[in-house]
Amino acid sequence: MRFASLGSGSEGNALLVKASSGTTSTRVLLDCGFSAKEAQRRLARLGASAEALDAIVITHEHTDHIDSALTLARKFSISLYMSWGTARAAGADKADVDLHVMWGDECVAIGDLSVLPYNGSARRTRAVAIVVFSDGASRLGVLTDVGVATPHITSVLSGCDALVLESNHDIEMLAASRHPPSLRRGSAGRTDT
Repeated sequence: MRFASLGSGSEGNALLVKASSGTTSTRVLLDCGFSAKEAQRRLARLGASAEALDAIVITHEHTDHIDSALTLARKFSISLYMSWGTARAAGADKADVDLHVMWGDECVAIGDLSVLPYNGSARRTRAVAIVVFSDGASRLGVLTDVGVATPHITSVLSGCDALVLESNHDIEMLAASRHPPSLRRGSAGRTDT
């Protein structure tokens, strides 16, 4: 399994994960928080393309994680995977896309990869904060938008061969951001947003 970040931050998040077995290859984009044009540009920089994606897996409905996911899924007939709550919040449940609903702690097979979504905390009802990818030989853990590490998070991510953390929290930038006050308060606290 190989992976590469297309970018991480308040302006957009995306991670390309690729697994190969024999003559087959699976490419999954985890989150798609950039414009369609920018996502395609960043994929090209990695020698990949939206046309070659097998799926887009969305952790949650914040714009910096889902911005052009529906657009790319429609344009290139890419399967979308996300929780039911995220699908409803993002409008994917009513969109003309190949939608697959993920349920927390239930493994999903996408080509040569298995994807295991986890809810990061009891406070999150719609989002998937933790995603573990496995190609049978190695495990990649991805953790997004979480305030603090909990025993549950530590347990879920134990045994991973690699870990990607989205950690772009800055109190001064948050205070000056264009985000609504409720989101800024949640982001500044010890719980996830």
